[in-house]
Amino acid sequence: MKAKVTWKGEEGNDQKELKWQNRTFKKDEALEIDDEALIRKLQGNRFFEVDVTDDKTGEPASPVQPAPSNTASPQHPASKPGEPMPPHPAPLGGGATGKGPGGSTVTPPSGTPRK
Repeated sequence: MKAKVTWKGEEGNDQKELKWQNRTFKKDEALEIDDEALIRKLQGNRFFEVDVTDDKTGEPASPVQPAPSNTASPQHPASKPGEPMPPHPAPLGGGATGKGPGGSTVTPPSGTPRK
């Protein structure tokens, strides 16, 4: 995967270049990058414009989907692209009633027990 990445700079900042990730980005000048992880990271950064090129055709490609997270909980797996988000499970311990399992009082984070 390759991309032409352009650093747009920051409004109100006269900085002409940015040194980051062992690269020098000149404001409003495209730099060709072939590091897929960096391309994915820069696609979510508002200070960069990223134009991805399809390796096979050389044509502009659609935006890259973010890499799957390794931090997803096995109890709540992440949705796959195009799938609807699953509903959140009901809270344990009675929810807003303030009563935990067995009728015990739940103490909210403020430290004041609910009645």
